[in-house]
Amino acid sequence: MARSIFSRTLVNGLIWSFSLAFFSCQPQTPVAEAQGDLKVMIPMVAQNRGAIPNPLETVTIKNITSLKNVSGSYVQFYYTPGSSAGSLTGVAPQAKFIRTNDNVYVPSDSLTQQMFSLYYHVQKLNDFNAEISPELKQTRPFQIGLNTQVEGNASTGKNNAFYDGGSNALLVVPYTLENIPISVNSGIIAHEFFHSIFFKQVLANFGIQQDALLKSAPNKNEALKVFYFNQTYIRGLNEGLADYWGWLYTDNSDFISASLPKFGHDRKIELTESLIGKTETDSDIEDQVSQAQELSKKPTEYLSSYIYQIGTPHARFLKMLTQKIAVENKSSETLAKLAMAKAIYSYLKHLSVTTSTFKINDAVEVDDLFKFFAQPELSGMNLSTDQCDFVLKYINTKEKSLKGKLCQGTGKDE
Repeated sequence: MARSIFSRTLVNGLIWSFSLAFFSCQPQTPVAEAQGDLKVMIPMVAQNRGAIPNPLETVTIKNITSLKNVSGSYVQFYYTPGSSAGSLTGVAPQAKFIRTNDNVYVPSDSLTQQMFSLYYHVQKLNDFNAEISPELKQTRPFQIGLNTQVEGNASTGKNNAFYDGGSNALLVVPYTLENIPISVNSGIIAHEFFHSIFFKQVLANFGIQQDALLKSAPNKNEALKVFYFNQTYIRGLNEGLADYWGWLYTDNSDFISASLPKFGHDRKIELTESLIGKTETDSDIEDQVSQAQELSKKPTEYLSSYIYQIGTPHARFLKMLTQKIAVENKSSETLAKLAMAKAIYSYLKHLSVTTSTFKINDAVEVDDLFKFFAQPELSGMNLSTDQCDFVLKYINTKEKSLKGKLCQGTGKDE
């Protein structure tokens, strides 16, 4: 019988702590300017590896220019960073490690373990980006801030990581819980990495456009309702797609629990029959927005927990559709995941185009993603009848012209 995520997390934590304690007692290898492709040891704690996972694994980090700072073509680290002119500022952290007789570099402190893990996973995620589209491949190192200090915000100031669009950087704040640190949780790293894709494809222009519409609106009260509706839905969609990306990368539907068990259950990416087709409606979001405006001077912050109720059903939908495609099309799940990732990237570009033409009172349709997947000319997905029936359970369109297009030209059942 497979052990619970709690048991796996406990075992992983013990092994992780033991490895640091053991290697910290060994003679330290002098830091040389090791470069190129290097073998390092990292914990692999969020990947789905069955009942008895092997949390420590030797992997290769590529294109290293300085192992002293674990910097290279994929990542540039900053410790307790600041920000200036759209870029992180500050000193580079220094790695401490042991080099084995097999030329494997083993971290001898937690900071180095974080750096090795983050570099490796960002490297793999960026390589996956290149498979989705050459447009997504990064051309310069991804900035990551460690031990980031967030003043005046208790909710994000600890046990958190977040993508900052202004500096195009992943910021990791201090972790104080007794679980797996976020900075070595590959699912959460993938989640945050996806936010960088969503920001560049959607949010960068969407935020500017929505602000401009609000400023030019003759009726500010009505415009604010639409503004917060759109903002809340888009934030929820962003979180849901990022959670799906975490599963896409790890094949673990409960990767959040390894580091943040308080939030893991509600965001676990498992879809039961009773929840198929169930999402937040226009009315649900409107009610939450009205409540936020009435009860808080900062509606955006007030709605920060609610957005996951919007996003999680999207993540669960995408996971089940991926698995249906893999099984019914008799293809590998790896190929199904790549096809879905390409379709999601196409959707982000589609969403950016459609929202760019919004007028003052235009709102995003809450079944927009589902309608996209039901139109093969948009998604590029040739769905079977069963797959199409599944998608249609999430659509409630009143557009007669659109109803005739949904799931037309689908493939034959296998």
